[in-house]
Amino acid sequence: MARHKLSLAEKNVIRLAASNGHVGAMYWIGSTLRGIKDDNCLRWLSMAHNRGHVGACYEMAAHLASVGNHTESMRCLIVSTDGGCDLALMSIFGLDVLLNIGKSEDTRPLESMLDELMATHSSSARYLQGVFLLLKGKEADGIAALESFSNAPKRQPPIDELDVVHGNQIKAITEFVGGLLKDIALGVQPLNAISARCKQTDFVSFRDYDELIATAARLR
Repeated sequence: MARHKLSLAEKNVIRLAASNGHVGAMYWIGSTLRGIKDDNCLRWLSMAHNRGHVGACYEMAAHLASVGNHTESMRCLIVSTDGGCDLALMSIFGLDVLLNIGKSEDTRPLESMLDELMATHSSSARYLQGVFLLLKGKEADGIAALESFSNAPKRQPPIDELDVVHGNQIKAITEFVGGLLKDIALGVQPLNAISARCKQTDFVSFRDYDELIATAARLR
């Protein structure tokens, strides 16, 4: 995000840089277009993502959720999480994601998408797969998926990149999933258990993220 309101000349420089392959410029254009709900944001954000921008896929997930395409939003959220975006990792457990799962009248595309990503050893897909199975009444399968996820909730970075943030994330995730499994074992209905645990946490939602961006923009 720019530290000041950009002039027309500065915007033209960014557009030229994006056209010449500058990843940060592509991301800036995409996120700016998302701010005005322009579907063209997906083109620029996908270009930035394909060139290695960690946060671009999260922006795509937020846009797709805002237009009601919850299955593809979750796909982008999973890809972003597994790609190393900490913001996505701390968003995937939010109540909004749970509610979006329930908004699809036909759950077959969602189920197919999760199966596809599970086949690529996606770590975070296992969490959503577990939740999805629990909501479908397949309690044993759902619990197994959540246990598998809890044992390895995030891809392990190189040893020299391990830090306090990584440790705190693993701790928060394992406590959240462990508490959820404990509630279900005590007889709490899965939907009630998931909903209650989501409400008790401070995980980030797309709405929280957009409010933060809007606040930062007003302060410039």
